[in-house]
Amino acid sequence: MVYVPHKVCNILYCLFMSNWREQANCRGLTGLMYSSEHRKARRVCMNCRVEKECLASSIQEENIDFPIYGVRAGMTAAERFRYRRRIME
Repeated sequence: MVYVPHKVCNILYCLFMSNWREQANCRGLTGLMYSSEHRKARRVCMNCRVEKECLASSIQEENIDFPIYGVRAGMTAAERFRYRRRIME
């Protein structure tokens, strides 16, 4: 039997949430979320109801070695890179 960490199970569950983007705080703010203004973008992510779904989506959509530039789930590309490496260990 293969052990799957609890965090990975949560992420897999979130992948099945289809309309999460419509509920995101950043809806319509793509320019800000993919700009160099990370502090402002992180503030948009604060208290977002779909942060888990956003993180799960970024893990699914981005190459593990080359995350997409911008803030997703309140994390920069470098932070998401480190997070993915940590959960894959």
